[in-house]
Amino acid sequence: MEHVLGLTDTEREVLTHLIKDGSDPEQLRQAFGPEVTATINSLRQQGIVVGDPPVPIQPNLAFGRRLMNEAQTLIAGRELLAELERMFQQRPTEVGAQPFEILTEGEAIRRYFGAIYDNAKKEVLNFSTSPYVVATPTNTPSEVEAARRGVRTRIIAEQSVLAEDQGQYGLAYAIKAGDEVRGALGTLPMKLMVADRTIGMLPLHRPDHPEGNATVVLRKSNMLVALVNMFEHYWERSVPLHVAGDRVVATAPGSRRKSLSKRDQVILGALLNGATDQTIATTLGVATRTVGRHIADLMTVAGVETRFQLGYQIHKLGWIGRDKAAS
Repeated sequence: MEHVLGLTDTEREVLTHLIKDGSDPEQLRQAFGPEVTATINSLRQQGIVVGDPPVPIQPNLAFGRRLMNEAQTLIAGRELLAELERMFQQRPTEVGAQPFEILTEGEAIRRYFGAIYDNAKKEVLNFSTSPYVVATPTNTPSEVEAARRGVRTRIIAEQSVLAEDQGQYGLAYAIKAGDEVRGALGTLPMKLMVADRTIGMLPLHRPDHPEGNATVVLRKSNMLVALVNMFEHYWERSVPLHVAGDRVVATAPGSRRKSLSKRDQVILGALLNGATDQTIATTLGVATRTVGRHIADLMTVAGVETRFQLGYQIHKLGWIGRDKAAS
């Protein structure tokens, strides 16, 4: 607080004493030594105390204008920052310029990570691999603050993270904070963080590489688009996680859908009757690719990996009766 109000530690302590205990000269000298006279003179010059013996001015009056000036400076600074960022994003790309940079220093990596979260407006995508880094207000304040601002965070955790105590604690914290968390069926290719689909961070090397801390900051490019598409690929094929007691576990197969939509029933019934994706697409009036994605989602919900297994699970989970499938 003393830095915000422009006070040194000594000035703050003397001012506190004047407000709480009064301005008796002897008490002031005993508490702060002979240098207290210079400190009081400084407070007097700043208009914080008046008279002799010194009498404190009401704090709202003494500091209100100062805080207002600081607020105006902060607003002006934010406006300048926004304008500089706009010019940076719109600047012409130089021939040979690369849409990425490589960071090797730990402090620079942490600073970039925090800055990306600070500026996220809509969504952050995360691949979580072992070892897991727990996001708390203490060690990752930018990540926690982004959640408070309403930034959507989607996390995919590989199986090794679920096996770690730290991973369990961190994922439970993320779920309770409102993050959407899913578990990959196996391993993930690397750690990854992408904000608003415009900037991302990922490790340059494998963890066992001598320069394992080296990190790539990737901006708008086809490479970033590919990483986002890869994330969505894994997201569609991962399993939702939830907190059960003191553990993070996968959502039980079928629990995500207690009832099926009409489209679900048409697709599943047609699959049981041996219809092709093209036939189903024609029936529904959608693209074949849409049908494929829909079936893949149903397989994830059912907890299976093949369409044959899906056909078995359809009846086991009671999603659709044999008579309805055959009709």
